[in-house]
Amino acid sequence: MLYKLSCSLIFVTLILLGTFTYVDVPFVSFLGPHLSNVNIVHEWSHITLGSYTTNFQIVAIILAALVLGPLWGTGTILLYLCLGFSGLPIFYYGGGLDYFSESTIMYLLSFVPSALLCGTLATHKSKNSVSVTQLFIASLLGLLVIHLVGGIYVSLFFHVIPIEFLFSYAFPQLFSQLLFITIFVFLFKGLQSLLPPKSTETNIPLKRVEA
Repeated sequence: MLYKLSCSLIFVTLILLGTFTYVDVPFVSFLGPHLSNVNIVHEWSHITLGSYTTNFQIVAIILAALVLGPLWGTGTILLYLCLGFSGLPIFYYGGGLDYFSESTIMYLLSFVPSALLCGTLATHKSKNSVSVTQLFIASLLGLLVIHLVGGIYVSLFFHVIPIEFLFSYAFPQLFSQLLFITIFVFLFKGLQSLLPPKSTETNIPLKRVEA
């Protein structure tokens, strides 16, 4: 219990830091990209390659679900959201209940079902270690929930055709987000033997435990 609570608070901090940590990452777009600070490297027909500036908020959300599981992962996201809606300026555009009028509100709210789905799919329920493939699929579906729910709402908010917005803004981000998550997964699994064992539900298992 104490271990999970400590991990939850750590991930709330990581999500907060990730929200305000910016980095240039690569993207692949099949429509004209509508991303921040785009640097186009190559264009071929309808395919655009380049880089853009983003943060680590969504990546931290998915990692929280993978590591903490559906219950603690979702609880961590709810804690983060409650802190933001209470008035703390920990969201991208600030905080408080006025955030419900922002176009990106559904991106925030979609973190909850995304964490629940991702954590559930990545949950370790047997003696065998969860595979990298399973973690990758869980991460991909979790990201899709965020981008579909949030992206469709933003497109309707600005009266843009949803499919165009998704392909020009949401989907180009998937490559870099999955890349960071995959790197983390491999590093985490490689360090399993150096971390203390868990005796409760485990997503990315630290040691083999009895179900």
